Amino acid sequence: MNRSGPDFLELKCIAKSYGGLPALDDISLTVETGQILCILGPSGCGKSTLLRVMAGIELPDAGQVLIDGLDMTGVPVEHRSVGMVFQDFALFPHKTVAGNIAFGLEMMKLPRGEIVRRVADMLSLVDMADYGNRQIHQLSGGQRQRVALARSLAPQPRLLLLDEPMGSLDRALRERLVQDLDIILRHIDMTAVYVTHDHAEGFGIADQIAIMNQGQIGQVGTPEQVYRHPGSAIIARFLGFDNFLDGTLESGGMVKTGVGVFNTCESNHRVGETVKVLIRPDAAVLEMEGQGAPDQNRVSGKLVSRMFQGRNYRIRVRIPNGDELVFDLPNQPAPPGIGGDIHLLIRNSAITVF
Repeated sequence: MNRSGPDFLELKCIAKSYGGLPALDDISLTVETGQILCILGPSGCGKSTLLRVMAGIELPDAGQVLIDGLDMTGVPVEHRSVGMVFQDFALFPHKTVAGNIAFGLEMMKLPRGEIVRRVADMLSLVDMADYGNRQIHQLSGGQRQRVALARSLAPQPRLLLLDEPMGSLDRALRERLVQDLDIILRHIDMTAVYVTHDHAEGFGIADQIAIMNQGQIGQVGTPEQVYRHPGSAIIARFLGFDNFLDGTLESGGMVKTGVGVFNTCESNHRVGETVKVLIRPDAAVLEMEGQGAPDQNRVSGKLVSRMFQGRNYRIRVRIPNGDELVFDLPNQPAPPGIGGDIHLLIRNSAITVF
């Protein structure tokens, strides 16, 4: 569910350099109350630096950080009411699960009864009610991440910042924990910023996605918008798209390529302009005899590889110009054998022109 509300976090023209090299370059972003923003980008693009600026761990060279309308740019981290969850969990190995969750509350000098109550509430929230007396070394990676989340939420922060929180976990566990984290944050209506290089994680949890590259924001939108309409070829490649063809724009949104003419519904380019054509892997279905209109987009070639993945086949097709394109086909009907001819129908809505 996509929620909306007044802006809670606002970054205005944030800049940060190290040794004269820009890490953040004129970044402006807003996060609404109760919204989850995911900052996606490759390693070294500046996303963790931006998160530290939000937290107050780093001071920007220029720009402002506003939280709930108040300028927090020079305010120390301990006075920002911000919780943080890190990739390495940063748990205290000599404390129990309950002791770790209680740590921040003890630093706040809350009454003992209030600490006990909040710890119990947090254990219940992360589905670990019976784990309070466990030692950290007795926990799995997923359980440790839940404890780290509970500890960050116990002081009741107004903003939660998560820096690659699933980075040390295996893929299957990450997928389960992202779903659990999404449920938890929405249950308590927590405003959060989630940093990751894994676009599957970002798509799974975010209301809004911000794509970073080389210290700048390249695109902001919902997960659906970013996936279906990547803002540049660089962003598309970061999202894992590899099906690119060189083309020339013709009238009526048609693009001529080395393997045929595609109807792209594009109207933002000039006739005769040289472009890059992206065909998303979910664009294709097998063409059966008598199927498809004469003017429908088509790709034909030789099947180089096919991998059954349960819900779909991942196939690689060598087209006449020698390039290879990758598609995810429905599992029925099955594609031909390797080396066979294959004919595909391509949705024009799954084609983007750069």
